[in-house]
Amino acid sequence: MIRRVALLVTGTVATVAAVLSYNPPNLTAPVASGGVSTGTKAPSQSPNTTNSPSSNSQSSNPTAAPTKSAGNNPTQTPNANPAAGVFGTFAGQTSQTRWGPVAVQIKVVDGVITSAQALQFPNGDRRSLSISQQAIPFLIEETLSVQTGKISGVTGASYTSGGWILSLNSAIKKAGI
Repeated sequence: MIRRVALLVTGTVATVAAVLSYNPPNLTAPVASGGVSTGTKAPSQSPNTTNSPSSNSQSSNPTAAPTKSAGNNPTQTPNANPAAGVFGTFAGQTSQTRWGPVAVQIKVVDGVITSAQALQFPNGDRRSLSISQQAIPFLIEETLSVQTGKISGVTGASYTSGGWILSLNSAIKKAGI
């Protein structure tokens, strides 16, 4: 009998400690004005500039990958990926869903989405906030892994997922990637 009580008390204390130590993600990011982008495109070089001996394409962009000389392949441009020179932060348009607005902001470095965050999300009631807190980390992860607006939604958060995809596509379009 004493063993059962000791086991019950120990289990209860461990459970309470685990619940109290859980720290959910903080999704209360400041709301930015939708549609304002601070992104820029790096100036691209024309294929003729690589033929001049005084031109050094790597000195203007230290992170650029080395390219083959223009003499070996006259059709190759130094920047074969047009989105490779895109840098900045881009906010997507706010998407109005049944449970509240959703707005996404992405950070792009050299044409690659390096971070995403929710500027607005449904949080008008406890259930909406709970769903958003569970769904948005998955949507961010999916955005970073897929790198396009064709991401999978989250089951049980279809309105939030749909709003995320619309806002994300808007941000990607502004970035030009």
